[in-house]
Amino acid sequence: MKIVVCLKRVLDTQERVEIAPDGKRLVSTGLDYVMNTHDECAVEEAIRIKEAKGGTVTVLSLGPSGATETIREAIAMGADEGILLELEGDEEAWGPKSTASALAQALKGLEFDLVFFGLESGDGSHHQVGLAVAEALGLPAVDGVKKIDFQDGKILVRRGIELGEEVYELQPPAVLTLVDGMNRPRHPSLRGIMLAKRKEIKTVKAAPREEPLRLIQLRKPPERAGGEILGEGKGAVPKLLEKLREAGLV
Repeated sequence: MKIVVCLKRVLDTQERVEIAPDGKRLVSTGLDYVMNTHDECAVEEAIRIKEAKGGTVTVLSLGPSGATETIREAIAMGADEGILLELEGDEEAWGPKSTASALAQALKGLEFDLVFFGLESGDGSHHQVGLAVAEALGLPAVDGVKKIDFQDGKILVRRGIELGEEVYELQPPAVLTLVDGMNRPRHPSLRGIMLAKRKEIKTVKAAPREEPLRLIQLRKPPERAGGEILGEGKGAVPKLLEKLREAGLV
């Protein structure tokens, strides 16, 4: 079973970000990046399948040269090799269409049975790239997968819906987007970390960016107004009702 996992590095949510003076990018100097949470679960699932059924796991990432560290993290977990599609220009300028186009072009040159994506990224949350890649490659796809089983040479995948779950039967090659929480990603071992440091990461230039959307401006959300304490217990109820009447809510 040959699996390719497409992953993305994202800003650590603990970082305090600043918008550059031009209002179109973030000041990235000195900031820490981590593997996208959904993608981390996709890497873990691919490694578990490899351990159970044999095969290889390749990680593929679009990003600047610094994204090699995220690729090495996946290799330290147990992936076999990594490929960086080195982008040109600011990372923020690459929207879902351009990202999907570049990844699809790279995947055409690889052999695989399954391609895994995280359901969405923790920064843009576009929830588009995995399905757009499947469309570009003409492959079947299932979105939001929470469990993968193998039975009689077929792949059974389950995705949650509001009132239960859906089960799909697939024949490879296929594309799956996986949800955060479907497994608990492992911590890289010391041996894995040392091996990943010595591993050569193949780097190729990403396909030219083709984006119908143009980023106009980045801005921080407005500051929230402070709350008002109306009192405690039953004594606060009349005051609350009065406030709701003033707001036209009751």
